Amino acid sequence: MPKRYTFMELAFLPDVSSLKTLAPGLNVTISKSNFSPILVSDAVEMTAPDIFVSKTFDIHGMSRTFKLEDNKLS
Repeated sequence: MPKRYTFMELAFLPDVSSLKTLAPGLNVTISKSNFSPILVSDAVEMTAPDIFVSKTFDIHGMSRTFKLEDNKLS
């Protein structure tokens, strides 16, 4: 994503928020559950938030890789 988001910043976004990525025309949707502290990005659970945090970027551990549609990347 072109902007740095900590776990807390993502957690305070409205449910089902769409965020731009560095891939042109490709966004991710962040959703959350009222019953769990887990955030989900395009159906992939964030399992290890804020693994690495710096002034310019954050790394979050995800439960699996994202599935990209070929036609979204062309």
